[in-house]
Amino acid sequence: MLLIFTCIEHSDRALDDALEKTGEPPNMEKISDESNKSTSCSYCKNQAVYKIK
Repeated sequence: MLLIFTCIEHSDRALDDALEKTGEPPNMEKISDESNKSTSCSYCKNQAVYKIK
């Protein structure tokens, strides 16, 4: 299963990548503030705001 963590800046890129890899529309969920503190973006070192499956 594909799982991408992304910051706001890279959210469009992450959605495009997920669609390209799976061929299906991805599911985008906002990460809770508590779990967000330790999760970084898959494309940069910023804190992740979204989880894309």
